[in-house]
Amino acid sequence: MIGHEIVIEADSSKALPAIEIIGLPDASIKEAKDRIRSTFRNVGIDLPKRKFILNLSPSHLRKVGTSFDLAMAVALLGLIHEGRLNHAERMGEFLFFGELGLDGKLKRVNGLLPSVISAKQKGYQTFFIPRENAYELEYISDITIIPITHFSQIVDFFLKGSQLSYLRNAKNFSEIGEKSDSNANDFKYIKGQLFAKRALSIAAAGLHNVLMV
Repeated sequence: MIGHEIVIEADSSKALPAIEIIGLPDASIKEAKDRIRSTFRNVGIDLPKRKFILNLSPSHLRKVGTSFDLAMAVALLGLIHEGRLNHAERMGEFLFFGELGLDGKLKRVNGLLPSVISAKQKGYQTFFIPRENAYELEYISDITIIPITHFSQIVDFFLKGSQLSYLRNAKNFSEIGEKSDSNANDFKYIKGQLFAKRALSIAAAGLHNVLMV
């Protein structure tokens, strides 16, 4: 598994007010500018009438998906409140994942588990993630998970110094095997893996073969 570190760079200039996202983003990332603008409005932050540029570096890699929303919003927050941000000295230690709703709520994203595992291998330990994704990471040791439900929590953390709840103690893998046999063959006890469960259901319904690797 190869993970690529993506750094969000933010800058602004005196030009017509706009948010421009560069660095080979796909359509869903380009649309993030409207989600970010609406999120800032709903948490009571007025964006200065300037042109903002968000660069997803390195620029030669194609970026896909909505999981960059939170990181871009935090980069923009840091730019417009430069010098007034709490924990600014630790910003390089934090990683942010999550899709923003227009109302500022943080929505779950796909592919978070391999991203966090790869980031941990690179030395990162603190992850701000959607609360709905927290269950995916509860068996990873030696990381700090900060589940977020709304962008207002991020604003309060960085601008007001509020404390955020976090998860640090990973669950023990041995607990999985201690469950009763009656639970072992029921899909409702499997967290996530929606595509795998759907594939098995279709295979069973059609009497198809499945190769498990």
